[in-house]
Amino acid sequence: NTTMKDSQKKILFIKLSNSTFIIKDEEMLKRHFDVTTYFYGTEKGLKAGFSLIKQFFYLLFNVWKFDLIYIWFADYHSFLPTLFAKILNRKSVIIVGGNDAVSIPEIEYGIFYKKDLRSLLASWSYSLTNLILPVHKSLIEGVNDYVDKEGIKIGVKNFVKGLKTKFVEVPTGYDCNKWFFKDIMPKEQTVVTVAGIHNMKTFKGKGIDLFIEVAKRIPNTKFIIIGVSPAMSVFIKKDQPDNVIIQTYIPNDKLVGYISKAKIYCQFSLTEGLPNSLCEAMLCECIPVGSNVNGIPDGIGDTGYILKERDVNIATELVQEALAEDKDLGKKARQHIIDNYSHDKRERSLIKLLEIELSQN
Repeated sequence: NTTMKDSQKKILFIKLSNSTFIIKDEEMLKRHFDVTTYFYGTEKGLKAGFSLIKQFFYLLFNVWKFDLIYIWFADYHSFLPTLFAKILNRKSVIIVGGNDAVSIPEIEYGIFYKKDLRSLLASWSYSLTNLILPVHKSLIEGVNDYVDKEGIKIGVKNFVKGLKTKFVEVPTGYDCNKWFFKDIMPKEQTVVTVAGIHNMKTFKGKGIDLFIEVAKRIPNTKFIIIGVSPAMSVFIKKDQPDNVIIQTYIPNDKLVGYISKAKIYCQFSLTEGLPNSLCEAMLCECIPVGSNVNGIPDGIGDTGYILKERDVNIATELVQEALAEDKDLGKKARQHIIDNYSHDKRERSLIKLLEIELSQN
């Protein structure tokens, strides 16, 4: 319950986009604190410089009004807020989602892939902030041996040496009342994957190349890719088997119907945090098949199949095994998310951590 003390605490919420998981956090915090939102956006080039200048002046005149600054992701937009908070003895918190804790050379992905101004500002942000809250523990310190058998070091601590800031893992939370299997009709023997595929980096990063190769080996089963941009649709169609269906972006509220129909959900990503689409599909009683990276194995638990190495034959076998499974495994997958990754669980953890932070001077 909201106490008078909580409601008087003022939080500045800084966001780059209106992704569902960011909006959920915003709504959550508003139930407990007095929240002001600052939308930074994801501009590039000269516009990015303008965004930084605009943010500087906003903070200069307003930061003293707030008790805590809550920032989703470390990037250009996190440096000035953490710096101002430090100077004015205010609290700041950074939520780590995935990209901001890795370097994946194969797809030139991650804040730390290049040693440039961007990675430097992210590093400084992590050093200046009071609390770092990754959605999965691998984003603190871990190894990705799915992309490279030798193992690629991942996690903030591997890139920001001597970091003293506190870390607490707080997984993202999911709404079991929104995401559920609409069982008016039985599940179809289809395999689905969802991702924003707008360039080659996301195509490979989300493992869509592997997904299509698996589809070629199981020609009698329908494979559906949701979230493909028009340009990438043209690219995929050059080598598209008959059993692969491409869907463009589908609004979040209509997605439930599409995902619910499928028996299997695949997440063959090369890197992740804790993938929202995977957890939402599991709530829709899809049997999960996912790569052994970051939060995917924990998300799946013992309710699906983990692909230990990037091998099309092994991936095909796992999908075939999942297709042969009883629907009870899908029900078990839903229960696993409800038990471990509910909205309520995230809300309780977050509010408690923020209250502790705000009570310390």
